[in-house]
Amino acid sequence: MVNWEKRKLPEKSKLILLKSSKKIKKISKISSISLNPDDSPQLKITAIGNSFINPTHLWKNSDILDKIIEPTFARAVHQIQSLKFPNFVFSINSVLYFEMIYEAYPELFNHIQNCVDQKTWELIGGEWIEINLNLPNGESIIRQRLMGQRFYAKNFYQIAKISWINNTFSVKNSLPQILKKSGSDFLYLNNPFLDLNSNNFPFLHFIWESPDRSQILTTCSKRTGKLNEILSRLSNDIIPLLLKPYGGEDKELGVDPMKIVEKMVWEDLGYIHNQSISKFFSQLMNNKEKLPSWPDNISFNNLRNSLTSVGNVKENNHTAEIIMFQAEILSVLSGLLGGSHFQDEFSSDWKRILLFQAVKTIEGRSICEVYRDAADEYNSIFHHIASSQENSLMTIAHSLKYTLKHDFYSIFNPTCWKRGGYITVLRSNFNHAFDQDSAPLLVQEVAFSPYVDNREVHLGLNSVPGTNYLKVYNKLANDLAEINIEIQKQDEPVTLRSYEERSKNKLLVYIPPNSKIGSFGIGTISFLKSPPKPQNFASRLKETEEFYIFSNMHYQVKVSKLNGKIMHVSRDSHSSNNINKEGIGYKIYHDEDSKNTPLLFPELEDISIEESGPIRYTLLVKYNPTRNKSTIHTRYCFYHESPIIYGETLVDWSEKLKILTLNLGTKFQTSNISLGSQYYVDKIDIETKISKEIERKERKNISFQQFASWENENKILGDFIGLAVYSQTKYCLALQNGNKELTLLNSTKLPKPDKSLTILDDDFEYRTKFNDQGFHRIPWAIEFYLESKDKIDILKTAIEYNVPMILAPTNAVHKPISFFQINQTNVLITTIKEIEEFMRDAPDWFYNPSMAELAFIIRCVEYGGKQTNCEIIVSKKLNVKKAFEVDLLERIENNGITTSDVEFTEGKIKFSINPYEIKSILVIGRIPLEE
Repeated sequence: MVNWEKRKLPEKSKLILLKSSKKIKKISKISSISLNPDDSPQLKITAIGNSFINPTHLWKNSDILDKIIEPTFARAVHQIQSLKFPNFVFSINSVLYFEMIYEAYPELFNHIQNCVDQKTWELIGGEWIEINLNLPNGESIIRQRLMGQRFYAKNFYQIAKISWINNTFSVKNSLPQILKKSGSDFLYLNNPFLDLNSNNFPFLHFIWESPDRSQILTTCSKRTGKLNEILSRLSNDIIPLLLKPYGGEDKELGVDPMKIVEKMVWEDLGYIHNQSISKFFSQLMNNKEKLPSWPDNISFNNLRNSLTSVGNVKENNHTAEIIMFQAEILSVLSGLLGGSHFQDEFSSDWKRILLFQAVKTIEGRSICEVYRDAADEYNSIFHHIASSQENSLMTIAHSLKYTLKHDFYSIFNPTCWKRGGYITVLRSNFNHAFDQDSAPLLVQEVAFSPYVDNREVHLGLNSVPGTNYLKVYNKLANDLAEINIEIQKQDEPVTLRSYEERSKNKLLVYIPPNSKIGSFGIGTISFLKSPPKPQNFASRLKETEEFYIFSNMHYQVKVSKLNGKIMHVSRDSHSSNNINKEGIGYKIYHDEDSKNTPLLFPELEDISIEESGPIRYTLLVKYNPTRNKSTIHTRYCFYHESPIIYGETLVDWSEKLKILTLNLGTKFQTSNISLGSQYYVDKIDIETKISKEIERKERKNISFQQFASWENENKILGDFIGLAVYSQTKYCLALQNGNKELTLLNSTKLPKPDKSLTILDDDFEYRTKFNDQGFHRIPWAIEFYLESKDKIDILKTAIEYNVPMILAPTNAVHKPISFFQINQTNVLITTIKEIEEFMRDAPDWFYNPSMAELAFIIRCVEYGGKQTNCEIIVSKKLNVKKAFEVDLLERIENNGITTSDVEFTEGKIKFSINPYEIKSILVIGRIPLEE
């Protein structure tokens, strides 16, 4: 612990006396806000002290409390309380650090509370941790705000009105709505990529608007740049107000006192104001009528391929988001039916999930130990959630049962529309399956599921990817052998070969349209272990000298025996081909190649039929190793009645500074792409205007959530009008010379750890120095669609591709039931969760349920762009009493909702929703009491 009391503080008076000397001139040259006052005498600059701390970067989170966080907070308190720095105001962004100080240093936390009360410490941000705003889904962003703002409310009796975002490449325009509905009025974008010459984003101050018309007053700054560099680019009509934070990052431990004194000198000379950010925004509000409106995404710089590195943390993060979504719904239903409910435990799990969404962690710029820690945390979280899911589904099924029978499974649909299709279950020697009406279902023995491991928790959780991230097992095995310890089989890393050699321990089951499970509904599937019957079916997978050809009612596809690529996709055998001469296959690039010239890809080694119906037909394509000994295989899966072509990229990766992409070589011509975004389907132009000299330029990389789609502007080509690409693990589409490529892997260089802070694992000296070495399974899918496929249908398909249905062996026989049904197809229920624990420190803000009540949130989103009147039909099995609207912090008061038409009557929750609105409804249900 640093004793700041013993540190000598600089004296401002001496610097004032030297204001015309060489020393003051030297200060002006290195100052972050150096300025000749004659350049812009009207400019009003607000300076505020700020500290930014990376939770998991060159160190583990567990290593920085005493070495970074406590000294930073203690120094700020000392500087504020010393009285030598009048007008000094301090701020820090991530709420997690306040909680760490609260738990470990309560006396220091009391001093911070006093500073906040005296307005010398300003609460900003409101997120649990500063996150990457492209990779986590919309609900994760809401939970960041929910956890962060509620901590502020509980411990400071206020919330952050000013959101603060550091160092982001781009931000989606659904963010203003989320910020406004979680307590923020203002937004500061502190970004090193700010370039006022760029027409990508030309404003300094503006009103940022979401598609639902929510607005937030926004300002930008380039923290690391000299002020005069920015001033030279400002036009006369820009409001002469500028926010300039100053301070330290990470090990700099807050604000250097010399920087504070420097700002005091400039203030005495009339150049700046040392004041709170709130006062700056008050000044900016006076000019609100002059500000431009910006209704689009914000892009400061092209997205980097770090979006594809460290696949395991992105995969685990998205899997955690999905299985938590499923578990929270089941927990609410279980609680309403008199069983256990787990929201308090889920809130603790959420905090652990949110930690690893930190900017540098999820972008692949942290050290190896961080990702091993993350995998251990995910492993713990997944097992807890799996247990709660099974417990809840068992409770729900048995509350509905009318008899018990062996080998009966309950199946739950966690989406707000009816759902069938393909599911997998552990085989347990089952050879036959029957639906809830005892009709036989089509089945097939298989070795793998179409979902990322652990999405289908009923299959039994696998070891979370990354637990032994970048371990060198040959070296580890030798070291252990010297002390008579052998590596156990379960500890060995998965390889491409071991993955492909898995036994057929799963049963693939097809649920036809007439047996679909209802919206947020539960049904039954039963199984028999009697011997399998011979299956007579005509194979849909044909073979010629050049191709493997698969056909169903939706498409015909041809895979080349020469190169393993998909070279033909058409509506049927008589329609024209939609694939160009490049086909659908892989490319490898140098990471730093500005020309984007692909390297020579290895030749085909082998292609074979792995599965042959009746439900799924699979081809396994093997390529020769690359020069660096990377092995890349492809598994193509074609389902008997699905319009989607499913793919898996299986890789033993050993490249250095290389990018692996999937090239989507189609004949489609398009100028825009629709992207899955956080609570919005985002349509963007492929080309963007950069400057007067370069009128149009193709974008390089575009982030997306779950899917990207584009339509063919040449309507003459074939019967298909559009193509959708679905992803379970990656979130970046690369545009290369007119082609679209899904980025899969990027072997970036690992950063060097800060050995003065972090405790390193024993294998540090001999491990690889590049990310993502080892085995990866990367699922993806493509769908050529007809005119009837609109953006909401594509979104629903993407959700089904990412979110499996849930099964549990309950042995309960019950009737099918839907617990919640929404009557409008353009409005989706995206979340059902129990409210957070009642906050007694803010009793007027939150609903306090009685012992016999369970209060929960239903979150709805409008995706079609139209004002809609909705009804959510609630099952009579659920004893719901009332409903009313809340904001994203779950507040019923002081939340800005002045009028709301939400009501519960006659078993229905009725409300209206605006175009693209996120609406949260608090529902009060009565828990059945034991007699």
